[in-house]
Amino acid sequence: MARSIYIIGIFIVILLFGCKKEEDIPGFSYLDIENAYGIVIGNYRSSLNTDQKLFKISSVDKLEEVKYLDNDKEEVHINRIPVAIYSLNKDYFLVTFKYGTLESKLFETFVISRFDGKAQKIIKAILPEKSGTIGSNIDDNTLAIRHDNNSNFYFKTDLLNYKMDFKNQKTPLFESFLEGQPLNDNFIVDYLGNILTTNKIHLVSGKSVSLQNTKEDFSYPLHSFINNLYYITRVADSVQVVKINAITDEISEEILQPYFYAPKTETTFINSHLFADYNKIVVILSNQIIEIKDNKPKVFDLKLLNLKKIFLSSSSDNNYYIYGENAVNDKVFVKIDPSQSSPVYTQIVAPNYMEILRFSVSENDKIVFSGTRIADSKGIYGYIPGNSNNWIFEDDQEIDDIQVLVR
Repeated sequence: MARSIYIIGIFIVILLFGCKKEEDIPGFSYLDIENAYGIVIGNYRSSLNTDQKLFKISSVDKLEEVKYLDNDKEEVHINRIPVAIYSLNKDYFLVTFKYGTLESKLFETFVISRFDGKAQKIIKAILPEKSGTIGSNIDDNTLAIRHDNNSNFYFKTDLLNYKMDFKNQKTPLFESFLEGQPLNDNFIVDYLGNILTTNKIHLVSGKSVSLQNTKEDFSYPLHSFINNLYYITRVADSVQVVKINAITDEISEEILQPYFYAPKTETTFINSHLFADYNKIVVILSNQIIEIKDNKPKVFDLKLLNLKKIFLSSSSDNNYYIYGENAVNDKVFVKIDPSQSSPVYTQIVAPNYMEILRFSVSENDKIVFSGTRIADSKGIYGYIPGNSNNWIFEDDQEIDDIQVLVR
């Protein structure tokens, strides 16, 4: 009898450890990114396994697969697939992983230190999204997170909306907000924590106010970190920028000049090239940049570039970045310094040298980018460390990237 119990006990132990659930697999403590210029999510083009992986653009001018490390900085292997990168602030970024079966769609998100790669799992996963939100970021997933000026970060999931209090990075606090009110993909949060959706503002006081000037089919909130919120909306063939004062419960809407002509066919174009940064609204059109600062519009003439299309745009604290096509079909990638009376253009790469697939810009003008060299269709990556000379290296490993983020 005792022998039978012993055998049954061994069998139970084998079941418990042999059938260990995938979500119980130990995680990791660090990402090996200390010598990284940028972080990439991609996969090997030549591999039959199409699972995405994390790569780093390293100081040895190549793309390396990122290693996962334990507390002792020893490599560990995890059964996770990275699906999204998010820029949190100058000290941290986040990575969301998928695990389990295709049907289970289980996710987990880690806060990663930009300094040493230290990783910390947060209790609520931030799901990847194709937001379509207007913003200065190139990769859609980076727009999944919004924040106020009190270390609170806002994001939505399939079921609930969450606010993450990040004042104590070791133990971020979570709470749900606007329960029962699903947010559309382009909601924004201002300096104080007021939340603007397409046609309604939800105040920190708990009061919700409908806006007067928005149109459901063409209104886009613009991110702002000050005590006001901004959105654009179409009126006939003109587009106007509207400022909302949300400091008190008495919402006031002010239509800002200028009005600019925008054919209805340019809806997608405009949606891709509008963003706000502190007390500045930026509208990038093919022939001009309209910057509204302190309610005063300033127009930068782009006729010298002779652009007919803009594919990607972004900004740092000081400059604008545009990748587009000019009238003679050359692909151009330029930095624009708006501090002078006439904007100063700097070619990032020679015209028609490469097609830019993605790029990421930091606040202090560091850039990482990926794309294809036009002459031989070779995949290439590049890095520009601020005001220094850029370098470009070939993608010898043939990696299709899905997101890039400057470290």
